[in-house]
Amino acid sequence: MTTTPAVRTIATAPDGIALAESDGMLYLLTACCGASATGTEHGVACRGCYQPIDDFMGDAAMVSDATGVRRMAAYVAVPRLVGQVVSAALS
Repeated sequence: MTTTPAVRTIATAPDGIALAESDGMLYLLTACCGASATGTEHGVACRGCYQPIDDFMGDAAMVSDATGVRRMAAYVAVPRLVGQVVSAALS
């Protein structure tokens, strides 16, 4: 029997995108379903509803990676309209 690591939400942006941590890994959760991202043949999509999302939503960082943590936190902190792509501004 396998166990699923607990997911802890760290921050949520006004548009609903959340920064989550599970087993030492930081990643983003979608506003539409609160799900992680998955790769598709056309880019990145919500794992819950498979709607296309910003490619940056597929990024992840280890908690021990200070640069990665800042990058992920900055993405959540950037004001944007729902569905607006902001990853280019963070590159």
